[in-house]
Amino acid sequence: MAMRVMGRSLVTKKSGREVARPQVGPSERASELFVYGRALAASAPSAYRFCEWASAKMTIPNAKEIAKRAGDRAFGNPLVENTWRSHVVEMIVESVLSAEWKWSAEGWSGWDFEHVKTGLRLEVKQSAAKQSWKGTPKRPSPPKFSIKTAKVHWTDGVNPKPLPGRAEIYVFAYHPIKDDTADHRDPLQWTFFVVRTRDLPEAEEIFLSELSGNLSIAELAASVEAARLSIQSPASGP
Repeated sequence: MAMRVMGRSLVTKKSGREVARPQVGPSERASELFVYGRALAASAPSAYRFCEWASAKMTIPNAKEIAKRAGDRAFGNPLVENTWRSHVVEMIVESVLSAEWKWSAEGWSGWDFEHVKTGLRLEVKQSAAKQSWKGTPKRPSPPKFSIKTAKVHWTDGVNPKPLPGRAEIYVFAYHPIKDDTADHRDPLQWTFFVVRTRDLPEAEEIFLSELSGNLSIAELAASVEAARLSIQSPASGP
């Protein structure tokens, strides 16, 4: 018995019966046969048996395998897309900070790290000279970082709360390498700038050319600690 597709329906040659075709995405092509088989079971038992056989041959990955595939897709290449590069930089920064700094950037948090003893907050901003996309703009824009103050943040993912100003410390990370050796995942290829928020301009962005005192990853932790000690804890008052 043959089957043919007509628009969004399937029609069996033997019975001429038209059955609605379920809408499925490209990733569901294998299981699509099984879905059609159930819809045509009454008029096409042989097709249904075939679909059961095809379903039995499918290999469904487990959660760990999916996590690995997702990780390889997001971070498996030297040039990481903008969407994911902030996670890479936060991990690089976290790798050298003392245990007193807790990562707090999950979800829609208003800052990236929080000092567990004093409550001081640290925000990480990053930029890279070489991007993951192909092609080079005719007039590349100068490197810059957003320092715009958000109005709200989420602690429970549902109810927004007023954001108590900017974090007290900013870490600006810049990846300057433009040739084929560029690897956004390599901590040694990044340069860092630590700035107390009170030393930032009243603006929504700051250019790389306005920053000074570039640091290597090995120097970052000591500079953050020096900045922290120079700032009085918000809990202790002005």
